[in-house]
Amino acid sequence: MAQPPENAPSVGVTAAGANLLATTPEACWRVSWDIENLDSEPLQLLEAHLPHKQFLSKSQELGGRPLGPRESYRLELDVASGEPPGSVIDNAFLILRLQRGENQWRVFSRLLVRFGPDGHLEHTCTLTAVHPVGFSRAIP
Repeated sequence: MAQPPENAPSVGVTAAGANLLATTPEACWRVSWDIENLDSEPLQLLEAHLPHKQFLSKSQELGGRPLGPRESYRLELDVASGEPPGSVIDNAFLILRLQRGENQWRVFSRLLVRFGPDGHLEHTCTLTAVHPVGFSRAIP
């Protein structure tokens, strides 16, 4: 597995819960995660979104919300996901953009989303990686 850049911030992402807000064909859930700054330097949370079409949330600006060393923040996003009971989504991502000092970073947290027999959504974070913003630019 590739190692994160040496100077990458250390960020923990833990699934925290999900509540059904609306029962429509594209059900709306309020899904939450605990975001933890595992570093000794402060961070600023800038943006969060979920781009997977089966587990989708629009980009949410977080306004540079400060996250001090060893501090946690409960992130809540409204998510469209109308999968039937028993479904599994195994390649969704929570993507965060944050800043530490002058540098911006993206946090990619891979999610496993399961819908139980009763249709209730359960999610876990299976892998979290941090990369500098722009690391995947096209080579001219």
